[in-house]
Amino acid sequence: MRILILITCLTAIVYTQGKPTDKYILNESSGKSYKLMYESKVWNEAKEVCERDGAKLAVPKSQDDFDFIQKLIRGMQYSDITGTSFKLLAFIGINNLENYKIWKNIDGENIEDTGFHTWSGSNGNGYSDDPAEPHCVGMDAANPGLRDWWCHRPQPYVCEKSSNCITIEMNFLRRGLTLLSTGIKAQCIQNKVPAITTTTVPGTPTIPLCNPMGLLSRAMASLNQMHKTGPHFKSRKSRNPLNGNPFAKGVVLKTLIKKPKKPNSANRKCVLVRLSNGKEMVAYVPGIGHNLQEHNIVLVRVGRLKDCPGVKLKCVRGKYDLPQVVKQKV
Repeated sequence: MRILILITCLTAIVYTQGKPTDKYILNESSGKSYKLMYESKVWNEAKEVCERDGAKLAVPKSQDDFDFIQKLIRGMQYSDITGTSFKLLAFIGINNLENYKIWKNIDGENIEDTGFHTWSGSNGNGYSDDPAEPHCVGMDAANPGLRDWWCHRPQPYVCEKSSNCITIEMNFLRRGLTLLSTGIKAQCIQNKVPAITTTTVPGTPTIPLCNPMGLLSRAMASLNQMHKTGPHFKSRKSRNPLNGNPFAKGVVLKTLIKKPKKPNSANRKCVLVRLSNGKEMVAYVPGIGHNLQEHNIVLVRVGRLKDCPGVKLKCVRGKYDLPQVVKQKV
């Protein structure tokens, strides 16, 4: 009975210690682990949630850190994001709330003194200390730099754990495993089962008794294996035709006319584009009128056309060679 209690305690410790690092993704080159939070929060609440999880809001201090975090954001499942209507940006741990002219990370460092302080376009100017101005920082999946954003607008966010925190937890877990296994073995040695004298009747088959230490060894092996590999998560292949990216750049190969399934409906204007990832796909051109021709550059996004099977992309109006929709004069 005591052995079962000890094994139960061991399992609880494995689960409890493994839970804070659940779904944190390790960047092996920097030793930092990151987790993308899909429940949108304002910046201050996002900071508190990360700290309660034993982490902090992510801070890119090198180009490698920035690229790794942006890769996580690029792989966001937008359908899982809640609490915001703008799902293309995630908060990180940088703000200028103390002094609107100086952007600091949550470690108290001026980002100009760190290894990464690149801004996207005209972001990061810090015009005033007006609360209506953007005083926090986020990242998106496409821009090659940081973006200033409004702290009071809820957004998804990225938490970061340093390797020291994870190492301390794993060392504690290993020490607990060692102490418990030692205690179980000592308990088994102390509680020796007295020898049972049996009389065998001739012609009766003997039933071999199981070895309790063999059962204990197998149980410990299973627990050790669970500790090494962790919980098993099924990975579902993404159905996103752009490999998880929200947008992609493409070159028009030719214009097409698609006939919809719905009867008496107007034909759909589409183009065959070669994307930057090498794929050739059909994209729908929304709006009235366009002058797209061969070799034009367009920006496409994920979006199915319900009445045209096989059309999984839509062109973005107002980008590159595809102009905005011209309003019709009444």
